[in-house]
Amino acid sequence: MVNRKMKCFRGLMFLLVGCFSISAIAGVTGKITGLVRDKNSGEALVGANVLVEGQMFGAASDTAA
Repeated sequence: MVNRKMKCFRGLMFLLVGCFSISAIAGVTGKITGLVRDKNSGEALVGANVLVEGQMFGAASDTAA
């Protein structure tokens, strides 16, 4: 009984570690560059979300350079 529970626990832990490892490796796949500016004032927008159309990834703008 204990051996079966231990095997189940090990299998679950292996699955969880594998899922987290894959997501950590796939975290950065490219680089988005450019300026994000307000349409009216032309002022740089720090912290604006930038999404790639048709994809499920993007980034947030960082500094006003």
